[in-house]
Amino acid sequence: MFRSGGHNEVGEEEVELLPTTVSARPRVDRFWRTAARGFAKPHTTSTIALVGILVFALLLPSPLTWGTSEALPRNVTRPINGTHGHRPPSSESSSLRGTLEWATQENKELISSIFVPLPVRECTITTPAWFAPCAARRMLVPSLYAEELIYPDFGLTLPVFVNDEQRSLWLEAAEKVDRMRYEARGKEEYMLYSGQHGQNFVLHNVSFIPPGMDSWVPTACGVDGTTLSSLAVQPLPSNSEPSTSAILVSTPDSWSFQHFLDRATHVVGQASHLLFTSPDTLALTGRAGKKIVQEMWTRMGFADERVIHHPRQRMELAQLVFACKSVLIHPYLSWRSAEMLGMPWAKGRRHPFDTSSKKVVMYMSRSDGRANNGGRRVLNEPAVLAAIESLLETRGRGERLQLFDPSKFPNVSALIETFSRDVAAVVGPHGGSLMNHRFAGPDTLVLEFLPTTRMEVINFEETSMLNQTYAAIVTPGIGASHDMEVDAADVVKLLSERLGKPGKSVLMPYQWVKE
Repeated sequence: MFRSGGHNEVGEEEVELLPTTVSARPRVDRFWRTAARGFAKPHTTSTIALVGILVFALLLPSPLTWGTSEALPRNVTRPINGTHGHRPPSSESSSLRGTLEWATQENKELISSIFVPLPVRECTITTPAWFAPCAARRMLVPSLYAEELIYPDFGLTLPVFVNDEQRSLWLEAAEKVDRMRYEARGKEEYMLYSGQHGQNFVLHNVSFIPPGMDSWVPTACGVDGTTLSSLAVQPLPSNSEPSTSAILVSTPDSWSFQHFLDRATHVVGQASHLLFTSPDTLALTGRAGKKIVQEMWTRMGFADERVIHHPRQRMELAQLVFACKSVLIHPYLSWRSAEMLGMPWAKGRRHPFDTSSKKVVMYMSRSDGRANNGGRRVLNEPAVLAAIESLLETRGRGERLQLFDPSKFPNVSALIETFSRDVAAVVGPHGGSLMNHRFAGPDTLVLEFLPTTRMEVINFEETSMLNQTYAAIVTPGIGASHDMEVDAADVVKLLSERLGKPGKSVLMPYQWVKE
């Protein structure tokens, strides 16, 4: 069964996810920091402009074809109009208000701007007591900035199946996942995600003892039970003037490829608009991970010396960003992560990405001994691979089968380049390697083999949010290791029908008729 709710929507709108652009790799995403510098100057129309941006973004049509885009050199920053000559505001709480709106306005071509959450920063008579601004009042911490982020509801098209039996098995298991709900409207069927909130807090001039890292305890960063009040923080004396700023990214197993992508990046992404005031912000995280994780930190703007692994000693901080109450599943954070990582296809609607060279069907085997936790092997894998090769040859479109070998990629940049440029489909049993689909971009086909004894939804969710096509073959699990016999004919059928086809759009539901 799955390991891991909503209201009735009347209005529906599909959002076409167009390719995006950011300038070459910034420190803590220079695109957002630079954009926010202009916030030091009053802009009374920023909220009105933001509403216009979101409406405009939702109405944009999907392009029929994508062209080429020349990337900027790594050390060149593309200037943003209206930001030159402005100094970044100070790190005091008052200067952080409105940064999300300003950063969104200045970067409205980014796909993440379509899904940006609504911030609530005031505690009034009508504000729920558990919202961040009201909770902050009860904490009696000086200079504490707090914002509640109300994420827009969204829906994801159901997976593609080979028959109704497999569809029913998947839906039966999906009912047990409380963060999503099946919804049918006319001929359209979706899994809906609603009522999601995040919280950001920024503490100024505090003494801080970092918590335990890499543990799956209920109070861990990014887990449902996390709380700001559990942190070991004390205000510093008024004559203290620390200069160091940090963001807490103590998500469980942040050293691993999978959980860095699905949790650590979301914490940083949710707080990215708050980091511009301190361009040398430290990331306080768990133990040093695999080489690919270290490289992803660098691509997100955190040089090695600014990623502090397993900090244990007391720290004096000018600013501590706490964004551990981040949402696990939302297109805003999936696209922010892609933008921060500098994906070639996530650079902006004005800079389309060429997909004409995507001819590789990348197969992710778990039978070669490389899997960290074993199991979920395809017992008839040679027959499946032979069937795929035969299909591609019959299609006669220059497509080819390739077995994924991580040792062939010297670094994460080479991995991203190959998947972005060449990979049209990612195929294989559920496992960490399948998560490389995140590097491949929109319109990629992801075909996952799911054993009935261990069903998961994370790849369905991330695939669909990135405008990729998710297909599933649900087959009986064999033994405690959840191995599988996969029907090669099912694989051929799904590849024949979906390979090279555009992905489905994300649904933006609304209770009322949209006017």
